Amino acid sequence: MEFRLLGPMEVLEGDTPVGLGGLKPRALLARLLVSPNRTVAIDRLVEDLWGEHVPDSAAKMVQIYVSQLRKALPGEVLVTRPPGYLVEVDVEAIDAGRFDRLRRTGHAALEAGEAVTAGATLREALGLWRGEALAEFAEPFAQVERHRLEELRLICLEDRVEADLLAGRHAELVAELAGEVARFPLRERLRRQSMLALYRSGRHADALAVYQEFHAGLRDDLGLEPSLELRELQGRILNQDPSLELAPTAIAGDVAPSRSLAAGLEALSRGAWDEAKAAFGDNEQAEALEGWAQAARFLGEGDASLDARARAFRAYRARGDPRSAARVAAWLAYDTVVFRGDDAVAQGWFGHAHRLLGDEDDSVEQGWLAFLEGEVALVAHSDAGRAAEHAARALDIGRRAGVMDLEMLALSLTGLARVAAGEVGEGMRDLDQATAAAVAGELSGLHFAGAVCCHMIYACERVHDVERAAQWCETVQGFSERWEVPQLFGFCRSHYASVLIRRGRWTDAEAELEAASRAFERGAPALVFESILRLAELRRRQGRPDEAAELCERIAWHPAAQLCLAELALDRGDALGARDLVARHLRALPAGERLGRAPGLELAIRVQLAVEDLGAAQAGVEELQELATAAGTAQLRASLRFSRGLLARARGETATAKAELEDAIDLWSRMRAPYELARGHVALAELALEANRPEEAARERGRARVALDGLSS
Repeated sequence: MEFRLLGPMEVLEGDTPVGLGGLKPRALLARLLVSPNRTVAIDRLVEDLWGEHVPDSAAKMVQIYVSQLRKALPGEVLVTRPPGYLVEVDVEAIDAGRFDRLRRTGHAALEAGEAVTAGATLREALGLWRGEALAEFAEPFAQVERHRLEELRLICLEDRVEADLLAGRHAELVAELAGEVARFPLRERLRRQSMLALYRSGRHADALAVYQEFHAGLRDDLGLEPSLELRELQGRILNQDPSLELAPTAIAGDVAPSRSLAAGLEALSRGAWDEAKAAFGDNEQAEALEGWAQAARFLGEGDASLDARARAFRAYRARGDPRSAARVAAWLAYDTVVFRGDDAVAQGWFGHAHRLLGDEDDSVEQGWLAFLEGEVALVAHSDAGRAAEHAARALDIGRRAGVMDLEMLALSLTGLARVAAGEVGEGMRDLDQATAAAVAGELSGLHFAGAVCCHMIYACERVHDVERAAQWCETVQGFSERWEVPQLFGFCRSHYASVLIRRGRWTDAEAELEAASRAFERGAPALVFESILRLAELRRRQGRPDEAAELCERIAWHPAAQLCLAELALDRGDALGARDLVARHLRALPAGERLGRAPGLELAIRVQLAVEDLGAAQAGVEELQELATAAGTAQLRASLRFSRGLLARARGETATAKAELEDAIDLWSRMRAPYELARGHVALAELALEANRPEEAARERGRARVALDGLSS
């Protein structure tokens, strides 16, 4: 069975059209087909089919339409799966799915310099179009999907034209490009291609006229200037720059570099980093240098990767390809933070990228730039608000361009930024969607899938969702072990160690942290603090305060290190010193990092109780309650109950204190958190002693010892 969406909708059984009934059932099937093999909730279907004008019987009508469609389709195609329905079908059976595969394959061939192969593949993709996509539907989903597919068609067309230019078919393109420029007067890439085709056809004046027309239109209608790339092309045409002529090797095919480049890119796609480096070898093509840098990056060769990427940047600039140069500059900025922790140099590279693209540019490269700026904003500056702004722009560009890697990475960054800002429900929904796509293999490489999963793990840690963090840590750890990615490996081992520490598996946690430290030292030494922080917390819990303090002092600049030092101060009876440290920790957190305050708040409450400031402790409990309500996780609920129990005890409210502490113990027991469980029983023992109930105190101390017996030393 074949499904056609790239034009009037058709369903074919062999060569025979299948009748689907009225317009609304057809629209329902079309909506499910644009998300093949994914469950679409009934509420979402109702919204997508009726928009703001939803009839009261909409949900029932969806069920009726499903019944009608099942009579026309094979029984295994339209499946009920709570909370909605899905179409189970080979994506290749949908013309839009085949188009997307061919478009991606053709683009990869173009990137590898295989112009003839790229052109043929992209022509095949464009040949699937029979008219405007989803032309018969006016429903809200169709309008959005139609715009998305049309943007992908235009990108595919531009790639095909690029391949034809590389293959020396400029004379054949002149008339076609004149028509496309007239139809889409604001698309700069088509203008650039038209100028280049005219110039190579000996029509230099006409090439300049195309620029002048575009310049005048932008200036008069929008008050804008053409991009730097187009302005530079005009200057090179005026100067009759020899580099604009097609090199003979480009027409005949520079076989050896092309083959080595293709082999290197193929090895990269499999995660065969050493094989990729060997294939790229000494190839000084910009694409080969960029690929070599990527392979070195995942082998943990930070300095070598940065050096190769900088050479790729210069090669793209020398070739007159500012878009690719801007993309490389953006990755240089990000990796400079990752490998060297040098934010100033990173901002310089971001500045290069912005200058090359121009503010008015809305290309995929601009989307990657926005995403990477968002990453740095969150990772280096803990600025959730700025990260969310960058991620929103990247997400918009990724969706309109149909670049799944960019879309899902931006969506996961959006979710992480939302979680950091306290919008937990919305943020986790974004992360669920992105992570599902990553785990399902919908992204083009493990490095992208792993990054999405790391966003999920970070979010789980921020909301103190230990169970969920454990599941995703194991998933990403499997990715990293399979693909031998030291940075992801280090991140995931250190995060997984946090889970093991919580669960009392201290020996296993220590092994994970040792492996994480080795991975960071080899691949990203600027991030070694990730493992140091967790090792310090482990040493504190193990009753080795001197070692914990020494580790914290090594990274005293980090807010979490101040929190660990505050715990150590309180443990040795220095409540005033602990109060100063925890206050410094809370001040260091960005204003938008609401959930990041939770660990510091619980400690602050205990410190305030130690100095008998019950008013400040009450204020801390109230803020912690807001965070626990927002996050809804068992860990924060337990922390809140424990803090309220300690406050009630300080006020002499014995019954209330006991009830709160017992609730905390119950939550910690279900979470399998033996250290916290022991703390709860010790607090109950102290409460019983104060109430002159020594036998009850002895029982609670015994329960604390049982909990501690579950810890591995």
